[in-house]
Amino acid sequence: MHTTEHPIHWLHHAKQHLGLLPTLGGGVAAWQLDRAQGPLDIWRPWAGSTDRYTLASFPLVPWSNRISAGGFEFDGVHHPMAPNRAGEPYPIHGDGWLQAWALHQPQDNMLEMTLESQAFDGNPYNYRALQRFVLIDGGMDQTLTVTHTGASPLPYGLGQHPFFPRSASTRLTTQVQGVWLSRPDCLPTQHTTQFPPGWDPRAGMDANGSLIDNAYTGWSGEARIDWPDQQLALTMREPSILSRGQNDGMCLLYRSSIISAFCFEPVTHPIDAFHMPGLPGLKVLHQGESLTLHLEWRFAETAATV
Repeated sequence: MHTTEHPIHWLHHAKQHLGLLPTLGGGVAAWQLDRAQGPLDIWRPWAGSTDRYTLASFPLVPWSNRISAGGFEFDGVHHPMAPNRAGEPYPIHGDGWLQAWALHQPQDNMLEMTLESQAFDGNPYNYRALQRFVLIDGGMDQTLTVTHTGASPLPYGLGQHPFFPRSASTRLTTQVQGVWLSRPDCLPTQHTTQFPPGWDPRAGMDANGSLIDNAYTGWSGEARIDWPDQQLALTMREPSILSRGQNDGMCLLYRSSIISAFCFEPVTHPIDAFHMPGLPGLKVLHQGESLTLHLEWRFAETAATV
């Protein structure tokens, strides 16, 4: 996986291996768990391409997913924004994933990456971002924080974009209340609580199947992925959603036959929230104010399948 242009920086702790790529969008190359037969990939490992979609995970900052209409208007000012990925008609996933970050190691079990972004690619955003990864017994704590450094306030959003390996038996279980249906270009058109066949993760959903590239609403703040063939389960928790106890979170799911992985993305706002009434899920930050997304990842051994 290593390349000369984008070296991997490794953190080894608690029988885990975390490889970061600060020069490649502040992305993750690998997160692995020690097993007797060798390291097991918890996130799908990076294959060495500069295409960020081949990373194990990357941060979504200062917004998640797509913004339509060539930009957005806020406080009476129109902010034009250009597409930032080949084949995508809209700017997608923010701009932090397209820039080089700086690496720091404050503790033996911790790596951090920081970014100072100033109107990257003509975007209106000036911000400082921090990613923190802490390996602990039984999992990892992951934090993404953005601080607005511009003079005028702007709406912000965050997310994480991990890729999970899958086999025929891989399942995703999480509590949600509805889903945004979308056009072929993935922009939302209609919200529904009636899930299309194979789209309901509440009782356990097959990680294989028809295309899903949609945002779910009413997320509980907790999700579980089971790999029965690996005798492993991974739980993701978003403590701020869980503490509210209102099932008011937001998440995205990408499932496709094109790649041998799927994505479950915790995010703070729906797709194209910049053009929805009230800017749902977005947080308006004034200079010096911050927004944080904190995740707790925990894995557990499960019983062998018969």
